[in-house]
Amino acid sequence: MVALREQCADRMRIQIVAHVTSDATSMLPESKAWLRTAIDLGIDAIGGVPAFSDQPVAFLKLLFEMAQQSGLPLDMHIDEHLDDGKLLFDELAEMTRAYGMAGRVVAGHCSALSAMPLDAARRTIDKLRDAGVGIVTLPAANLFLQGRTADRLPPRGLTRVAQLLDAGVAVAAASDNVQDPFVPTGSGDLLEIARWTLLAGQLGLGDLRRTFDMVSAVPAEMMGFAKDWGIRQGRMGRSSHRPRRPPWMIW
Repeated sequence: MVALREQCADRMRIQIVAHVTSDATSMLPESKAWLRTAIDLGIDAIGGVPAFSDQPVAFLKLLFEMAQQSGLPLDMHIDEHLDDGKLLFDELAEMTRAYGMAGRVVAGHCSALSAMPLDAARRTIDKLRDAGVGIVTLPAANLFLQGRTADRLPPRGLTRVAQLLDAGVAVAAASDNVQDPFVPTGSGDLLEIARWTLLAGQLGLGDLRRTFDMVSAVPAEMMGFAKDWGIRQGRMGRSSHRPRRPPWMIW
């Protein structure tokens, strides 16, 4: 992946996240060693899925410690489920403050926010905002995977997009999966994801601009590209060379 990133540097900017998931989340010494190796190889961010661990708080702390030591940002999947009795939002906010990582922590999914009572969810949202945590909603994956066992009124499974936006939290939208076992459809087109976010998040016509920002300006800022990204008149990209193949074949 590092080699691919360098090969494509004249046409696109790729960020590599060392993402610890599945059973590895319960193997703390091994995960620490694997992350250290990945950091030495030149990754761009650290990630993981604390909810999968048998020691979720300890695993979350490990991710923060490795991020602080390396100076890398964090991009994690947080509470991708609908069980309001098993939450890590408070710990996430507290650690973001404790490790001084405001603006450098991104939490993907956050589906369990929608399972919380509204007042409790609003208090949690305020904590995330004040700590400087960015949220990424992933509507395709959440619509397809969440709420499958519900016998009535199956939930959409998204996080509380509208409440997060209203509270001033930085919210981006992304696909997470494209044509794989987790989401069997998808085109890689972020405008498609913006449409799904608008509909499944129950936003309105007045939110069209904001929804477009969720797949453009907001993620650019989260990734550190706030002043150096996008399509502009006269811009030729990072190189004047033409791509060696059509742009729709670049992944």
